[in-house]
Amino acid sequence: MNTMCKIFSVLVLYLSGLFAFAADFPNKPVKIVVSAAPGSSPDLTARVLAQQLSTLWKQPVVVEDVPGAGGNLAAEKVAKSLSDGHTVLFSSAAVLYFNKALYPKLSYDLEKDFTPVSRVSKTPNLLVVPVNSPYKSVQDLIQAAKVKPGEIRFGSGGSGSSMHVIAEVFSQKAHVKFEHIPYRSSTQMVQELLAGQIDFTFQNIAVVMPFVKAGKLRALAVTSDQRFFLDPAIPTLKETGWPIVWEGGSGLLVPAGTPTAVVSKMAQDVETVLGKQEVKSALQQNGVDSAPLKTNEFALSVREISSQWAAVIRSSGAKVD
Repeated sequence: MNTMCKIFSVLVLYLSGLFAFAADFPNKPVKIVVSAAPGSSPDLTARVLAQQLSTLWKQPVVVEDVPGAGGNLAAEKVAKSLSDGHTVLFSSAAVLYFNKALYPKLSYDLEKDFTPVSRVSKTPNLLVVPVNSPYKSVQDLIQAAKVKPGEIRFGSGGSGSSMHVIAEVFSQKAHVKFEHIPYRSSTQMVQELLAGQIDFTFQNIAVVMPFVKAGKLRALAVTSDQRFFLDPAIPTLKETGWPIVWEGGSGLLVPAGTPTAVVSKMAQDVETVLGKQEVKSALQQNGVDSAPLKTNEFALSVREISSQWAAVIRSSGAKVD
């Protein structure tokens, strides 16, 4: 009986410590490491979230962009951080869904080295061409690729990005060959597209929609399941005859071993922030839908979607350069 009492007492003290730790969280500045470049959709979304969390937590929340290697550099950095919740990975779709299938060897294991906190957003990609392009429809683009195999060039913000993978899948389904031109960042790639150095891209809608509205780019199709709220006149890729749906998103993860109570508090606070109308409006201005998922649902979603796209990636032959 005495032994059981001691065990119970130790357990109570342990749980009390955890809850006290969570109540005190955060007790210093929090760093959100973004696996994308400045000005990208993940970066813009992370900054909206950081501002709100900083106000809620009464602590500075700093955004650090660590682009490169398809988001792997950011993931590696956070995986090696202290498991106290004060360093958070703001992950783009590449790390969440693609990289395990694209890279033969990663220095981290997404399931073993991280604990999912919450999905943050989802947003489709937009198939765009320069406004003076001869391609006025998806079919025009495919027909040109059939006439000039391997000569039509598409750009991406890097090998293994959603832009790259979707274009490879599109190429496979259309039975045509495009040339992939990877850039160091989405910003650089868009500038090259505007200059006519590449023919098209499947870019995150938040990044290219301002150029479409300004009459500098022409939108041919969107990868969402339904027409997107930013411009309902743009057809979905499905409507043009190509059943490719992508509504990739971003999410927060912390290093494995972060106390469960801290993860729960962070997830609840993120859900609270994303539920605010001013935050939804700010994200929608960037072409992003607020789409929080609770920790367990987010973890399941990552496993299911990454498994689905792993099969697609293997079938398409998409590779990192």
